[in-house]
Amino acid sequence: MSTMRHEFREKSYLTQPTEISSHEISIGAFSVIEATAAEPCIFGRGVTLGHHVTVAASVTLEDNVEVRSYGSIGFGSKLGSSTKLLYGGSVYHGVEIGRNCIIGGSVDTGTVVGDDVTFLGKIVHNYRTPGTFDQLTDGVPSPSPRIRDRAVVGEGAMLFGDIEIGEGAYVAAGMIVKCNVPPGVLYCEQGFIELSKFHGFVAAREKR
Repeated sequence: MSTMRHEFREKSYLTQPTEISSHEISIGAFSVIEATAAEPCIFGRGVTLGHHVTVAASVTLEDNVEVRSYGSIGFGSKLGSSTKLLYGGSVYHGVEIGRNCIIGGSVDTGTVVGDDVTFLGKIVHNYRTPGTFDQLTDGVPSPSPRIRDRAVVGEGAMLFGDIEIGEGAYVAAGMIVKCNVPPGVLYCEQGFIELSKFHGFVAAREKR
């Protein structure tokens, strides 16, 4: 393992703010890191956790990731460098998020998020074949959305199922999305509109 990363190999419940000065890691009070020797958590240099943050086992946080207070990250998820999980944000199991992202709301199991994405909505599985209670709670969920580089998903938007938000696309606040959104397009109540028509008034994220 690189000396630029710190590995947690046992469960840690931190009642006081904690600094790991060798890696410039800062962890707020009442945070939990649910690591084990078999399923460690790996933190890059400059990671910051607010207070009351929960990090499940086998999570990787790359350099300069910030998880604000009351955030939670599920088992096996990975957040790329300089990504921010906003106050109270939730990332569920097996999620992969790229670099320089701003993540709020709820990112459900298995979602893939590219680089330079702003996501302020909610991801919902459709559960068309929910099966038994055990299958619903512990089984393999329905396919999850893929959000490509530089996309923006506005406040309160809901993404359903196996769809793709294209590179540089923009989903307006409050939209319910059950279809693919092409690259470079705004999806709003009027349907699909090319972002180029807004002359920068509405725009996708720029690559950092």
